[in-house]
Amino acid sequence: MTPGVDEAQAQDRLTGTPYSGAMRRLFALLLALGLAFAEGWVLPFEGKTGFADAEALAQALGARDPVFAALFLPDPPWRDGWRLTLPRLATPAGARMVAEATGADWVLTGWQDEKGLYHLGLFDGQKSHKAVVGSLEAAALWAGAVLGREVGPLEKHPEHEPLLRLAARDPMRAAAAAQAQGDEARARRYRAYAAALAHGKLLVLPPALRAFWVGFHDPKKLPEEGMGLVWRAFLKKGAGPALEKLIQSPLLLHRTAAVLLLYSADDPRWKPLARGLPELEPLYAWGWEMKSFAAFEDENAEEAKAALLAALRLNPTESLYWTNLGWAYYLTGERARARLASLYALKLEENPTARYNLGLFYALWGAHLEARRNYRKAVAEDENWEIRMALKDLENAGPAPALGYWKGFLLTYAGEAEAARSALSGFLRAHADHPLAPWARRLLRRNQNPWQRIELLALSIREEGKPLRRLGAGEPLWVYLDYQGEPALPGRSLELELRDEAGELVARAERFSEHPPYPPGSVGYRGWAGPLMLPEKPGRYRLVVRWDKAKAERVLELGASNLARKLYAQGLLPKDLDGLPVVPEDTLLAPTGEERLLSALIALFQEAADRAAEIDVYAKPLKDGKSVAERMRSPSPELVRAFLEDALKDPKRLEPNAVQGFARWLFERGTR
Repeated sequence: MTPGVDEAQAQDRLTGTPYSGAMRRLFALLLALGLAFAEGWVLPFEGKTGFADAEALAQALGARDPVFAALFLPDPPWRDGWRLTLPRLATPAGARMVAEATGADWVLTGWQDEKGLYHLGLFDGQKSHKAVVGSLEAAALWAGAVLGREVGPLEKHPEHEPLLRLAARDPMRAAAAAQAQGDEARARRYRAYAAALAHGKLLVLPPALRAFWVGFHDPKKLPEEGMGLVWRAFLKKGAGPALEKLIQSPLLLHRTAAVLLLYSADDPRWKPLARGLPELEPLYAWGWEMKSFAAFEDENAEEAKAALLAALRLNPTESLYWTNLGWAYYLTGERARARLASLYALKLEENPTARYNLGLFYALWGAHLEARRNYRKAVAEDENWEIRMALKDLENAGPAPALGYWKGFLLTYAGEAEAARSALSGFLRAHADHPLAPWARRLLRRNQNPWQRIELLALSIREEGKPLRRLGAGEPLWVYLDYQGEPALPGRSLELELRDEAGELVARAERFSEHPPYPPGSVGYRGWAGPLMLPEKPGRYRLVVRWDKAKAERVLELGASNLARKLYAQGLLPKDLDGLPVVPEDTLLAPTGEERLLSALIALFQEAADRAAEIDVYAKPLKDGKSVAERMRSPSPELVRAFLEDALKDPKRLEPNAVQGFARWLFERGTR
């Protein structure tokens, strides 16, 4: 439950944070002055004085200040947020998507390079624009001309940069600093922002943005436009009417979200939608990137090449684009360009894909030393087991004589000794006098006697947790193990099984199914694997750990678990009002851990009861006739245990500390 206004005040008073009762009048003043609904946004610029530059432009153009944008701009729901689809938010496409997400009429953003030039992106409500100018004054004049707005005085204050950056992190502290500097207007504005963040006082926001943040705290109220529709679709995991609305929407933000959802679900509709992104927004590099992916999937190398060249015109330093362009050139038979594009990708950033590609190119051209050098570098850098794709590329490359050797070479590093022997033996039978034959014979000997061994070093109920001798029923099990093998560890999944005394399987887990935690060519790994959920019934069980051909076993005696151990397993350590642990973490694992934790929490809640009694909402009787403060004066062990059990289901119950969490929990229970 999201705290209401009065409850938010109560939470602040428990920690001693002052709350101004005049905040309603402040919001009314903001509305009366017309400050709450400015038309445009200026995002914080990238650079040493990015906030100060953006604030100067915002004042000159009559727009929102950059601190407001930094605090209230919604993040998209996908991994890595805006950065996933935008190399930097300070681009024309970034300005457009921010406008679509927030309902702003126009958005200006930019960054300053090492030469002092400003790279600007502007969405005017209809079209995206870009420019490179030599000064902030020129930036203001350009933006004003594009928008058809009169440009006011441009007052640059680089000395404000530390205060502005502080305000973007902690507006209440920044308000105090502004007050100390005698800047009352800025202090009032930052206090308004702080109140909006802390207490849901959202009148300071434009209507579309306010609707989103209301819905963000209560998903049932998410709007069906702007960023709200994106979150609706992702919360439903791409199923239902929200996704269909994204697909049909004319907005770049919505089409981007639709492509991500469809692509992750392997829904073929992503391809025509991706191909349409550059038509919707030609200045969107990610749109061209996704068009190239669609072209590659449809085996249209010419289309992929054209799309990547367009993406590079927008973002010429993106190593991925040069890597993929090299592959497109290879598919279109442009060997020299394939090599040069791949080498330039590596100049920008080392990556195993370009190295594997170069290895293949040189292998096909008979440049064996260069092929070996690039393949070995690729293997050393390959954290995501791209070696599997490199093996497929070798399979598809044709009948060149040397490719049998290179297949055996990569299979050796992939830990596939049997398949490597087969490939190398076949190569030697067909090409006994080939210049690579001596290398092939040495590699074949290396694959003759493969072996693997696994050893269980420790058990715990939390990853990287304290090693335990005693385990409890219903707890998660993590295993610390040592895995070794020659000539290399294979890229297989690890399997954990638990069997009862009759040999029946009672629990199973798989780990590292996609990418093992070691690169190809590794001969040893030591780390944690799990979790395997232990059964609720105490007793004797047998743990079996398998990793390819290696196996290890251990007999487990499961005893009873308790609440304190389960909190430890989830990494939950209740804290007091000072942010300190209520009991030491090791206490949670002690035989008397639950009893000691409950006793410490009861004493803590009793100590805070008088402070709670000073707060109206916690002093008033609830539906059962007792107030929160009264409950805190004499909490029973059963009541505190029920609170902790709820915290296991929802760890936010213990935030920001156990006292506030318990008071809020009591209030919610008493008002249901």
